[in-house]
Amino acid sequence: MLGFFNKLISYKQSIIVVIVLVCTLIGFSLTYRYKLEKVMFDYAKQQMQLASTSELNNINKSITDIIKYLKIASRSLSENQIGSNKVYQPVADGLKNVVGFLDVGVADIYGKSIYGFQLPDGEIQKIIAGLRKGAYVGYVPDLDNSYYDIIIAVPVYTADYISNILFVRITETEWLRYLDNGNNRVISLNKSRFSFLSHDFDKIVHINDFTINKKIPYEVMVYVRNLLSQDGIDDEDNAERTANYYKNFLGRNANQLFLFQSDDLQKFYVTVLNTNYDGFYYLNVVSAAAFDSRINSILIMFVVFAICFILVVVILLIYYEFTVNASKKSIHNLAYVDEFTQLPNKSSLRLKFKEMSLASKPNNHNLYIVKLVISNYNWISRLYGFKVAEKFEMNVANYFRKLTDEHVFISRVQDFFVLLIATHGNEDIKDILTESFDKIDTVDTVDFKAVYTCGVAEYIEDEKTVINDELLDFYLDNCAIAIAASAKNKSKEYRGQFKNRIYFYSPKFREEIQANSVFENELQPALESKDFLVFLQPKYDLETNKLVGAEALVRWNYRGQGIIPPFKFIPIFEKNGSIAAIDNYVFDETLALLRKWKSNGMKLVPVSVNLSQVQFLNPNLVSELRKKVENDLDLIPYIDIEITESATVGDTVHVIDLLTQIKKIGFKLSMDDFGTGYSSLSNFIGNAF
Repeated sequence: MLGFFNKLISYKQSIIVVIVLVCTLIGFSLTYRYKLEKVMFDYAKQQMQLASTSELNNINKSITDIIKYLKIASRSLSENQIGSNKVYQPVADGLKNVVGFLDVGVADIYGKSIYGFQLPDGEIQKIIAGLRKGAYVGYVPDLDNSYYDIIIAVPVYTADYISNILFVRITETEWLRYLDNGNNRVISLNKSRFSFLSHDFDKIVHINDFTINKKIPYEVMVYVRNLLSQDGIDDEDNAERTANYYKNFLGRNANQLFLFQSDDLQKFYVTVLNTNYDGFYYLNVVSAAAFDSRINSILIMFVVFAICFILVVVILLIYYEFTVNASKKSIHNLAYVDEFTQLPNKSSLRLKFKEMSLASKPNNHNLYIVKLVISNYNWISRLYGFKVAEKFEMNVANYFRKLTDEHVFISRVQDFFVLLIATHGNEDIKDILTESFDKIDTVDTVDFKAVYTCGVAEYIEDEKTVINDELLDFYLDNCAIAIAASAKNKSKEYRGQFKNRIYFYSPKFREEIQANSVFENELQPALESKDFLVFLQPKYDLETNKLVGAEALVRWNYRGQGIIPPFKFIPIFEKNGSIAAIDNYVFDETLALLRKWKSNGMKLVPVSVNLSQVQFLNPNLVSELRKKVENDLDLIPYIDIEITESATVGDTVHVIDLLTQIKKIGFKLSMDDFGTGYSSLSNFIGNAF
């Protein structure tokens, strides 16, 4: 959506968009109003059916619970002497306390009242006929003779036969109170709806009636009876057949919503459901006006929502009109500008690299990619803090920003600067960079000079060159390779010195890296196949001209093609830490050789083996050496652990502690290349040597 807003360049266009949206909404409402009303009607219908089913389930459950309590009371009467008020009164009081119904009675099977409420004449025969199913649910006229009350009865057994009948009469008030106490009344009643139980659509047995017009429930009941009679049969002579038909019809049409119009032209929606008890049906009646008003309220809510949506769109459009320029600038800065120096970032660099690379050949220029790094940045930040270090970075940014023209472009990528310079050759690059060093090496607040290192790679174009994002990364890698390779080759020349340096990339640097990678991958297989050979260089006493020892030297029989001298592979493995594996290999081979001399009865002389600097980072060094010689304790004095002076650079205390532990095992200690500039003899006065 924002992408669409980007095309809106005037307030008038925004207004046009709003008008189109309003017209679309109006057209949608008119076109789909009928469908929308139908959807809302179906939803309201579903809610009414769910409410009806829920209330009916609670009514069925309530009657089932009452039958259960009556059967418990019946068993109590069966176990006690029938005919005594001392027996009936506690049972009746117990029922009243549990279910809350005042009219409790007991009668014999002939209709004679024994205790409490007296049944109407002829009612006892209907009850006895209904007791075949274990309980009877029926009706009797209420006190006002307007509706009917519910009567529920269970048999009382003496031995194996029915001797009496226990029953309760439930008035409308008691029924509503019972439902409320059981939390079963889930539908709130008002003047727009009511529900009731009907027996054979002839009598209203129980009603939740809040209607003003008392005739309406009867009219509804007659309407449903007539509806069923038109659809099928209504056989007054065969009540059971009629009841089965009603039950089957309502079962098939449980989700049906009937529309009824009363004599005073009021309209109602009616749902009719079967109950669990023969002859009883549940009717839920809702005023059509209230039903339709709910649908209309939902439609109104939809319209209000639509209006609010349009208002929100209008506000967004107006807001966009006033903020578009600032937003575009902010987004552009986030995408293409370095936040700290405000120089172009890597995204801008990619675009400029493509532009300058395409223009270099037609203009007879060579394009150079320069990676410029403040070499002593960490020293500056440690001595003066990051704020001062950042001032040096800003110094670089400000200088080259002024210098930038069509031939020079500067950007900041991560923690270094990248320059694109179009010129004629390496000497021009040196002149430009050397001149800049004198302008950017100091800042006003501190008396300290920054030192810069530059890696330079020349853009080479041929017929296979494809200018894309990966090509820039390739040349940036070349710059980094130039710095790393040249600094390594000139490390001794510049050791201890801080000088500005410019390194030019050469393809041989990348070839060397690839060759080193081959060596690294072949180290472990070479160790396993014992392609490394250990030679002994003898040591003689110049005064006696006698052999006093030897030094173990390693050579690599590379793929069986010939011996590779150590200076070609040792520096590679020292750099990546794999030299420790070669140290261990030489130590094991030397120890095996000493065992062989001892086994052959030959004279033993001390043999020196190297311990590289990386070994001192191993926390298990001493324990591993001790384990290697645990079965050759007599050979320990003939092993001379030789370390280079460079191994002591760093944590001198830690190194001395390790050497002391090694000497306690019994090994001899010696130092190789002593005095080459890493430390002095004073560092080791009183140490393990």
